[in-house]
Amino acid sequence: MGKSLKTLLLAVVMLLLSACMNKSLYDIDRNTILFLEKTINNEKQLFVQFGGGEIVDVTNDFISDSYKSNKTNDKFLYQDNDFDLYLVEKGKEKVKVGSDIEGTYNYHLTNDGKVIYLDRDEELILVTTNQKQIEVADDVFDYHLSLDEKYVSFVNNDEQLYIVMLDDQRKIEVASDVFLIEHMYTGTDNYVYYIKNDFSLYRADLKGKEEKIAEDSSVLEATSDGNVFTYLSNDFKDLNLYVRDKHYKIASNTADVHLLDDGSKVLYIDEKADLYSYDVKEEKSTKLASNVNVLNVNKNEIHYLSFDDELYVIKGNDKPELLSEEINELGKYNNGDVYYITKDMELYIRNEKVLSDFEDYLSSANNLYILTNDEKIGVIEKGKKKLKILAENIQEYSKIDAEYYTIYEKALTFNDIEGYWQKENNFFVSIEEAQGKTTTLAMYDLLYNDSGYTNLTLIDADSSRITAKNEYSYDNMHLTLIDANTLELSMEGEQSIIFTKSSIEEFIEQQEFYGYLD
Repeated sequence: MGKSLKTLLLAVVMLLLSACMNKSLYDIDRNTILFLEKTINNEKQLFVQFGGGEIVDVTNDFISDSYKSNKTNDKFLYQDNDFDLYLVEKGKEKVKVGSDIEGTYNYHLTNDGKVIYLDRDEELILVTTNQKQIEVADDVFDYHLSLDEKYVSFVNNDEQLYIVMLDDQRKIEVASDVFLIEHMYTGTDNYVYYIKNDFSLYRADLKGKEEKIAEDSSVLEATSDGNVFTYLSNDFKDLNLYVRDKHYKIASNTADVHLLDDGSKVLYIDEKADLYSYDVKEEKSTKLASNVNVLNVNKNEIHYLSFDDELYVIKGNDKPELLSEEINELGKYNNGDVYYITKDMELYIRNEKVLSDFEDYLSSANNLYILTNDEKIGVIEKGKKKLKILAENIQEYSKIDAEYYTIYEKALTFNDIEGYWQKENNFFVSIEEAQGKTTTLAMYDLLYNDSGYTNLTLIDADSSRITAKNEYSYDNMHLTLIDANTLELSMEGEQSIIFTKSSIEEFIEQQEFYGYLD
């Protein structure tokens, strides 16, 4: 199989599996961390805030979104524009730990400070806590760091699977003809799950003993000891259960699956949006509810959202009970506390209203980040109900990420692109008299002594693009700031035009050149 095809299929399978959350990750208490980007003198600057402390300057040489923290958020990695990799730890100077790395999925940071990365030469490198570089393997196609961060498993371009223990770099040969490693987002560290070239699902223990599970399959969730797990087979259509060497087909065409931590039950939503509970001991499915969209399982309680955005709870063997209507978000902290957010932006934790009238939110294992209406970022931590402010005056930043996701991004304004822009020597655009949501755009073709203008009214904007109403056309105009010196203009259905940053002095000079000024 060609490498490009394998890479594409790897991306597809990982996307399919990403719906399953990593229990080991979410069982760990995570400090808050904010990554803040600011533009200073047309240069982007990266700042960081650890645990609600001081916001500190990191670097002006970085790739946006390349930063990746460890599980407890007390250190992180980022890439510079030369694809070098740096380690940043609170209170310490940044340290270069790698080079020539492409893609943020190709490096990881453990809680104790080890770094694992795959470079462009396909060499898998381990950087120890004292910054010693050890080549784990070469010719590596795919790798996976175990949830307990004790070993890496990797597949080389000869389709051989190995396990390498991080403490002593002991290498264990596992299998051949391996297509890819199952990058599980939940489950056990006792086994490595993988798919062979015939699309059969296998697993192996840490001694390298392998076991075939099923053909044409993909694993979903597993208990911590690996004795019970769920998997899909038959082109991902059939939901199956593995219990101590026995296999059980549970259902077909399931939309969502959840295995209880103790392996006693499997909850799943079928294609008709009905919720079922499969009892492992009794080998029996029981219908619990209908019209189920989002599922949240917590000990003896099941919370779910209907397709009508209604929130229900099922306690034990009771029937579903309606808790609230018009819900935006349903989630839980890693201590089991359930929270939900209504469409009126009211936050409830354990059915108690704790916050209202905020702009946006972002959930993590034990941190719920909040963007307030007065442009502050705060957090409600696990076990608490009071908002703790982390950052104020956030409008001075262009982008803020909380852990892995963006919580704030400053929208582009007409003021940001005001001035003169030039295409070749003779064609200019000026954006002037910007006043909030309106501006005037003028165009000049000096070669033919032609000019015109239109008034624009802002309709929508994100961090790099403005959509505006053009007073002389039914079609909207799009103004995209590609970088600080490049502006793209386009009308809907028309070819775009690229301009570079210019100045009124350059405009006057070109007017003189073409003979329009004495």
